[in-house]
Amino acid sequence: NSSTYDTYVEISGVAVNGTSYSSGQVIVGEYGSVWYDVLPGTVHVYIGNGNSTSEANVTLSIYYSNNC
Repeated sequence: NSSTYDTYVEISGVAVNGTSYSSGQVIVGEYGSVWYDVLPGTVHVYIGNGNSTSEANVTLSIYYSNNC
């Protein structure tokens, strides 16, 4: 991303067995990345930052592997 130092990612979801989980807000800064194990089911990815006065460009790549 070309965002600010306080850019964060949060990953949350509900597994097929009903278990809910969340990574919480993980600060990635201007050029960070996050690796997070998810369970089969519904997954949500949130991206944000605390800078409400500037635009930001973000590139999101999601890699999923079922190698458990």
